[in-house]
Amino acid sequence: MDTTTKTVQGVTCLAGKVLLSHPAMRGGIFRRTAVFILSQGSNGAMGIILNRPTGRLVSEAAPAFAYTPLATIPLYVGGPVQPESLMFAAWYGGGDGGYQIKCGLSREEAADLLSSMPDARLRCFHGHAGWAPGQLEKECHASNWAPAPLDFSILNSKEGVQLWQKFLKEYHPFLHLLAQGPDDPSKN
Repeated sequence: MDTTTKTVQGVTCLAGKVLLSHPAMRGGIFRRTAVFILSQGSNGAMGIILNRPTGRLVSEAAPAFAYTPLATIPLYVGGPVQPESLMFAAWYGGGDGGYQIKCGLSREEAADLLSSMPDARLRCFHGHAGWAPGQLEKECHASNWAPAPLDFSILNSKEGVQLWQKFLKEYHPFLHLLAQGPDDPSKN
């Protein structure tokens, strides 16, 4: 993934990075999330929440997948935009020891990847996260999000809130410390 530094409205381009919600963010779908940013530009930004497993399989959410190679792929909440749509994403080891990630795979591309690369990690997301032009940049300036590199060792080892906490611990230790406190400081 190209991580060349670019700026969009004064914010370093975040495409290809993970945004970690600030521990003070309360309520809503983005509380305690790690969001992979797929694109960011003059038309806004788009991403997928990496750490909202539904506990369901693709075949349970979409019966048309029941007898396909994709039936047992885990289903995640990708975000609040177009929650009825499904998007496949995969990551796998590259020949150079790194990883490659592919998002927005069609049903056919996901099935082909699964059969040709059995070690690939494949997930299905319903919905995605989206920001209007300038919205994500404003949220970043307000410190609602902390950027981190896409770290596959964390992504492959953790789920749910633990994934968010591990990213914070590795890349934003002070925010990780804040995340350890109670939601209601009066109960401290």
